[in-house]
Amino acid sequence: MEELSRGLVKKNHLVLVYGPEGVGKTTFASGFPDPAFIGSENGSSHLDVKRFPEIKNWNHFMTRLDDIATGKYKDAFKTLVIDSLDWLEPILFESITEGKCPIEDACGSFGKWVGEVNNHYRRVMMRLTKTREFNHVVILAHSQLIKFGDVINNESYDRYQLKLHSQKSSALWKEYVDCMLFINHDVSVKKDKNGQVKTYGEGERIIHTEHRASFDAKNRFNLPSEIVYDLATGTKPFLELSDAYFCDYEVMLKQLLPSLDDDTSAKVMNFIASKPSRAALETAYNKLKQRSKE
Repeated sequence: MEELSRGLVKKNHLVLVYGPEGVGKTTFASGFPDPAFIGSENGSSHLDVKRFPEIKNWNHFMTRLDDIATGKYKDAFKTLVIDSLDWLEPILFESITEGKCPIEDACGSFGKWVGEVNNHYRRVMMRLTKTREFNHVVILAHSQLIKFGDVINNESYDRYQLKLHSQKSSALWKEYVDCMLFINHDVSVKKDKNGQVKTYGEGERIIHTEHRASFDAKNRFNLPSEIVYDLATGTKPFLELSDAYFCDYEVMLKQLLPSLDDDTSAKVMNFIASKPSRAALETAYNKLKQRSKE
């Protein structure tokens, strides 16, 4: 019984962020604490951030990850950013095929190349899991539109997913991370009086955190389904919301009691005794905290 534990366990972030080119993925990642970029894409060249030398081959990438996973750079930065996953994939394919054939013809027939590729990805994940003991990990990727066949509704439609060669690889990465965030511009579609479809939008970016028919996403922190991504505030809303998941609002409410009058303190204690939901505790705490600032 002494080996058992209970309660929320807060760890460094393990996040995958994907979306179309130019939507602000790299800028979003740069807002994490003290980031260092690694990869084959030069998407961070316009930002004043730390970066490793450009990755030239897969062995170079894995050797660098080995060094990072052992804690060699744990005090040199606080967030490792892989930029980007889909740009590293051709380097992996080159390593597997030795440049002799397309990846689809590698490793024998019947799509055995997918298993080989995912085995390499699992080795990357093992190193990132170790890295997470020291640093946050943010993985960037581009999106692609694919034709998706909905077997339940017997319909086919376009949807966004990770720009990887195999859907099994996309599923593997989605399962691995705590959050897979899809960033895209907010666009409204309407028909004009002539029946022509028109698109509207003010350029606002939205972070989508939950799966929808038109895109893939997930989170383990009970985040709202959409977060407005303002380049001025960057990652702040996401970090604040994800950190709030680990807050013990009952304890935090009790810590406010000395600053409250006796009548309010009694009401707070009765409220806590009623065993309210976590959402109700959070609302009560935020209201009392705001009142104490006024």
